[in-house]
Amino acid sequence: MSSFQLKFEFEDAGGVQGPELASTWARLEILLDGIAVTELEDIRTKAVRSAVYAPLYPIAEWFAMNWWRIWFEDRAAWTAAGTRTHSLRKAEEGFALPDLALLPSGRSMQLLSTPYTHQHAAVRFLQVTSAFVGKRAAMDQVGALVEGVLARVSDSTPLSQEWQRIAISLASPDDREFCRAAGRLGLDPYAIDIDIGREIDRSLHDLPRSMRTDFFDSTPPATLRQEREPVVDFLSKAANEQIPLKQSLPQAELLSGMTPWTAGYRHARQVRETLQIADRIFSSPEDLLEHFGFAKPVVETLWPTEHLDAVTAVSRNATPAFAVRGNLPASRNFALCRALGEFLFEPEPRLLTRQGESYRQKRSRAFAAEFLAPAAQLQHLIPPGATITQDDCVEIASQFNVSPWVIEKQITNHQLATLVSPSF
Repeated sequence: MSSFQLKFEFEDAGGVQGPELASTWARLEILLDGIAVTELEDIRTKAVRSAVYAPLYPIAEWFAMNWWRIWFEDRAAWTAAGTRTHSLRKAEEGFALPDLALLPSGRSMQLLSTPYTHQHAAVRFLQVTSAFVGKRAAMDQVGALVEGVLARVSDSTPLSQEWQRIAISLASPDDREFCRAAGRLGLDPYAIDIDIGREIDRSLHDLPRSMRTDFFDSTPPATLRQEREPVVDFLSKAANEQIPLKQSLPQAELLSGMTPWTAGYRHARQVRETLQIADRIFSSPEDLLEHFGFAKPVVETLWPTEHLDAVTAVSRNATPAFAVRGNLPASRNFALCRALGEFLFEPEPRLLTRQGESYRQKRSRAFAAEFLAPAAQLQHLIPPGATITQDDCVEIASQFNVSPWVIEKQITNHQLATLVSPSF
């Protein structure tokens, strides 16, 4: 993880109007691994400096008013619009601030700095960088800035009131969980539609804890009920079933410090070796499960939710049951393999989502890709130094009963060949 610092020193405002602005005028330097993302060039003089001069009150207020979204809206990183809403520029109120996006990603924050020219202030921000920092450490830095500002303004400001409300929520486990869920949905928990608020509460009550983060990360606020109810029904159905296994499932070892794709690839190879199926190609979900020792079908393939690829439930005798999305065998195979791989890592109810970028979602995709289309087998089909087209990927994919996308990812991630796009 990279280091992140917010260094500020309050200074004389030099005639700035407004009590909150004048009392919080400061020199602000934002450092990532010791590099100032606040570095800028004065367009008129060509002088370069590492800090900005601005009131900190609007910055502190922006952090407080958007607190739960800033730290928990993981989906913001999926779109350019989401990235913009998480940029510090939203707090500038006419003063020049760097285009620094704070994008949550599980227990980390991606800090993304983009150069731009602030025409009104006639300055050009210079740094382009992307780094991951620990969420807790970043929260501490922002919290110190907010507290520093609060010490210089009255208790009746919107900032003071919002910060107190956040403190009350943090002190209550139930309130804290509700606020985090709302933040993951991109909503302000203190100004939420009453019907959506009820659906958040219901989802927190009905879904097991192991599913909640992925559910709120992937589901639009308006469809919480439609997405939740089939999941809950499936969990209940599976819990009343007895699903026998002919053999024990091979468990995965959770190792810290390993990237999600490395963990997924490694475990896929270990499972194939344990089951002694190094060269096996799977034609259907039923074929796949048969080799893991399932004695009867445990897969539902007509899954009505739009944003989920697969759901893992746990039966009465603690074995898994699966619901997968997709009409094509290749889609169902991949979705099922993702869910199966995650159950081997953590045998509890899980959601595998279409867009999620959490560690678990990435790991499950890597496991499924390597298990269904092993890099070692692809190497036998692709000559060293070969150039592969999208048509080639389609042909190879048909041999492994996966989508061409899986083959493209395997070739790229394992550096098996050079992929070229078609020219028209």
